[in-house]
This record gives sequence, C-alpha cells and structure tokens, in this order.
Amino acid sequence: MNNDFSPFVAVIDSMGTIFQYSSGRKGQAVGIDSQRTHEIEQEYSSQIADMQEVIDKLYQELVDAGLRIPKKTPEEVAQEQAEQQAEMNRSMLSILQEMQEEIKLLKTNQNQPGDARPKGRRQASEAIFC
Repeated sequence: MNNDFSPFVAVIDSMGTIFQYSSGRKGQAVGIDSQRTHEIEQEYSSQIADMQEVIDKLYQELVDAGLRIPKKTPEEVAQEQAEQQAEMNRSMLSILQEMQEEIKLLKTNQNQPGDARPKGRRQASEAIFC
C-alpha cells in the first residue's frame, strides 16, 4: 500500500492569510481567514466611500466646467426611448398612408377606359396560384 500522506501544518499570518506547510515544501497560500476578511472589509469600506465621494465631486466639477456631459437618469433614458419610438411610429404611419394613396390611385387608373396596361401581364388579383 502506497502511503502518500505527508504531515502538514497550517498557519495564519498577521494579515489573515492561511498557509499550508508540508515536509520539504515551501509554504503555499491556501485561503484567508473569514474573520480577517471581515476586518479588512470594515477597515477599507470607509476609505472606499471617501474615494467615491471625491470621484463624484471631481466628476461634477467636470460637468460644471462643460468638459463632461452629465449621465442621464433612468427616467431621461426612458423618455428619450419613448420619443424615438413615437417618431418611428409616425414615420411608419406616414409611409403606410402614402402606400394606401398609391394603391387607390392605381385602382382608379385601372378602372379608367382605355386601360394602357401591357397585354399578357396579369394583376395580382388576376394571378392564378397553383
């Protein structure tokens, strides 16, 4: 029976990193202590909030100086999209109305005496479908 088991030691350093040492090997980081993780989050969360505040302030100064366009609010984005959709709808309606007028004109011209339609061509309504 092959016994590949070698004893090891786990050590947590002052930063909360867990290292595993085994015979003849250098220490290998294998994790981080959850308590230390919580402490690090607490330690840096106020610094992160302070940095975010500075970033927001600098961004606002750029906006005020006219060097940046302010970000749109979700309401502004929704309003812009609604306006674009309405414009597309108006455009499509206009195209449909023009097409209806053209169809009426074609039908009116077909009913006129002296139909100048080339012989041998069928209208869509006269087409025979197999």
